[in-house]
Amino acid sequence: MKLLGINLVFLTLLMFASCKAPTSSAPTNISDLNAEISSYTSGSKQISAGTLQNVAVGDQLYVRLNSLGSDGGYWWYYTISDPTIVQTVDENTFLTNTDPGVAGAGVVYVVKFKILKSGNTTIEFNDYRSWEGIQDSIANQSFNLVAQ
Repeated sequence: MKLLGINLVFLTLLMFASCKAPTSSAPTNISDLNAEISSYTSGSKQISAGTLQNVAVGDQLYVRLNSLGSDGGYWWYYTISDPTIVQTVDENTFLTNTDPGVAGAGVVYVVKFKILKSGNTTIEFNDYRSWEGIQDSIANQSFNLVAQ
């Protein structure tokens, strides 16, 4: 029985010794982060919250929002008031952490959109915990679009 216990301890130590540290694709500095996001959003126009944005049919747009990895489950969720005017093309998150050993580092959340037809629409982002719902949102950003 004692031999079995020693073998289990040995196998456990061997298993942990063979584990590799997690790798991270996080940029090494803010310039690298901005270059990575710039490459991802190439050909798209960044839109700003709180102002009326005039856009053209066929335009590619993007929204860039910051979030913390250690924020207790909060995340940006969005709705489009008229999805026949604008559609989501893609979304991605980019790590701001330069040290893969640091837990809870921030992320940049980027969502790309395409204008489909003329009209007015609003893309509204709310920062909340999914299990609490939008009524408990801690932040809001609205993007008002006039497509021509």
